[in-house]
Amino acid sequence: MSNHKSKDKLIIKKELFTENDIIKIVPFIFLFFIMWGKVPNHYFLIPIGFIVVYSIAPIKRLFDRKPQIIFDGSGIHNLRTQMTYSWEYVQDVDIKFRSNGFFKLAFKYKNPLIVLDLEKLNTSPKEIEGYIKKINVSILKDEEKELNKGLSEILKNNPDIAEISKTVKQYKTRYLWIFFIAFIGILALAISLQVIYPYPYSFALGWSIMLISLTYYNKFAESKLQESEYIRKLTDNQFNELMIRFSLRQKNDKKKKKVAYIGMFIITSLIFIASYILSK
Repeated sequence: MSNHKSKDKLIIKKELFTENDIIKIVPFIFLFFIMWGKVPNHYFLIPIGFIVVYSIAPIKRLFDRKPQIIFDGSGIHNLRTQMTYSWEYVQDVDIKFRSNGFFKLAFKYKNPLIVLDLEKLNTSPKEIEGYIKKINVSILKDEEKELNKGLSEILKNNPDIAEISKTVKQYKTRYLWIFFIAFIGILALAISLQVIYPYPYSFALGWSIMLISLTYYNKFAESKLQESEYIRKLTDNQFNELMIRFSLRQKNDKKKKKVAYIGMFIITSLIFIASYILSK
């Protein structure tokens, strides 16, 4: 359901289905069809239960279509907190600000930094940028200028800043495309093997191969980047800060990786357990 747009207003409502909802629900829908005709009926309560639980939030948003944020000629109106931010005092609007992986809108208002959570709203950085450009393009944050300033702080007057930036940008584009294609391709192969061959662990093995392959690719790609002409001159700390600046790593990355590995282990174990149950 799209937002209401007019010449004077941009009205933003809640998103019906977020990426998080889809990631949670789709595996259990897939599990439901895999179980079809292979297990006693009471086993279907497991995937159905998870589907129902994870569908509660989207259903609530379906019946709550009230505007959450309104952009108009006078300013930004956050109806969730009943706060209005006049354009007169809005500066340095960052439409691509992310915190813990979530999309937010950040801007200075009378100096203090204001951050609006947009994760579960039906909007995008491009949509907001398009509207603000019509109001006052000068209040948008100069991303290239901010990036170069950040790189200068990290690289300490390194004469190869332009080449380093170009190298990492090219790497990021290539890395994301290969990662996405590999994820979809191996997952599709795992599903196909499960459908073609009745062996109970086909999908579970395919899933495990996908996780191992992507983990190896991530380490291999980073090592190749570190060996490239301009990057190999950097210290480990500079390289880490550079990856954070380009959103290829996060702060406290080691702790978050541990949590991610534990999560993947739990999901993989559940998939093997489900495969075992289905084989009975």
